[in-house]
Amino acid sequence: MPRRGSSTGFPAAQTPPKAIDSQKWASFKDYPSAALRRKAGGETDIRVTVSPDGKPTDCFIVDSSHFEDLDRQACALIMRNARFVPATGKDGKPRVGLYSAAFIWWGAKSFSDFP
Repeated sequence: MPRRGSSTGFPAAQTPPKAIDSQKWASFKDYPSAALRRKAGGETDIRVTVSPDGKPTDCFIVDSSHFEDLDRQACALIMRNARFVPATGKDGKPRVGLYSAAFIWWGAKSFSDFP
């Protein structure tokens, strides 16, 4: 059962997790090849549980791109590559926190279509 003041089940954080080098979490080469051939694109909104040591421990799809392979890849990339400055509590100590992000999938015809 969630604690009072927190809809997540985690104690309320004083400061939320902050992304470290998020531009390095994914590259155009990470686009699922089958999705690229289908020209599949969209936005995958995710929520990540971040541990007190700044590593992702869970990834949840909040709003789907409507392409399972894109959604699955978004979470796989976050779990493999993402690092964070952890959330801190009112006492200033690191604690579990939540981070939200959106992956934008372009649906390009080929890698040469990317800017």
